[in-house]
Amino acid sequence: MEAKRLTVTEASRLLMVSDSTMRLWDKSGKLPAHRSAGNRRLYDLEQLRDFVAAREDAREIDAIIQKLDRLLMEG
Repeated sequence: MEAKRLTVTEASRLLMVSDSTMRLWDKSGKLPAHRSAGNRRLYDLEQLRDFVAAREDAREIDAIIQKLDRLLMEG
């Protein structure tokens, strides 16, 4: 089964940052995106969860991790 992937906008809303921040993190290698066949940035839920868990300055870390865990369980 293929992992659920989120668009830049979906991921930015979940992480409570702007779309521009997501693009900057991708370009800098801080949070690299997967690319679709059409070259759109996509993010795995598990990748986002790991990223949030590793950050000390993320807002509401526990709430974000719980939401990501629920989404991962849903498949």
